[in-house]
Amino acid sequence: SAHARLGARGCSAARLLFCDPSCLSAADIDRTLALGRDRRVLRNVVRALRAARRCDTAHLLSAVRAPTLFLWGADDRITPVKAWRAAAAGLPHARIETIPRAGHVPMLEAPEPYAAAVDAFLCSVPRSKSAPACGIPSGIRESA
Repeated sequence: SAHARLGARGCSAARLLFCDPSCLSAADIDRTLALGRDRRVLRNVVRALRAARRCDTAHLLSAVRAPTLFLWGADDRITPVKAWRAAAAGLPHARIETIPRAGHVPMLEAPEPYAAAVDAFLCSVPRSKSAPACGIPSGIRESA
């Protein structure tokens, strides 16, 4: 069982990170949780969080003029989408989208909808004449 393999702390972390951990492979959960046990990763996360607290992100975000996509798991319990709706509203060319039934790691929980949302966004951005054609190559969607 997952509880026997991950332990109480691991199961708790998985429920925090993912909307429905039972939809993921054991390997995906193990790889994701291993990041949280890596001291180097944790140090970098703490540094980034401290810097974010000191930084006036509203001022920085208001300077962004490029098309911007905020793509969030609708059920993210770590950084809920609500806080980012205000940030997206302050950007002239931003849009915010949520992936249903996905938590903090939507690219892992819902790779197809996540890739489709990124693809649609990129295809909506005006590109130069020398830019490659838009769309996800068919080979990308094939499972490994």
